[in-house]
Amino acid sequence: YVIAGTPLDGSTGNPVNTVITLSFSQPMNPATLTLSTTTACTGAIQVSTQAANFSTCIAMNAALAVMSNGNTTATLTPAAALAYN
Repeated sequence: YVIAGTPLDGSTGNPVNTVITLSFSQPMNPATLTLSTTTACTGAIQVSTQAANFSTCIAMNAALAVMSNGNTTATLTPAAALAYN
């Protein structure tokens, strides 16, 4: 399960070009951590704005998360700059 993430849920003032990181409690199989490269909310990891509430999602620049730290950290890069908040 996810034990930490950045930016924090509901946080404001984050750079619009920020990357999203998720830390897991145990190593994950990278092939299962799929992302959507469109605004459709598909894939194992979905990221949405609070206003959209998953009616649309933030498109990512790749279909799989970049894994590190023994497959316990996933890095997601949005395809476009995030909205100011």
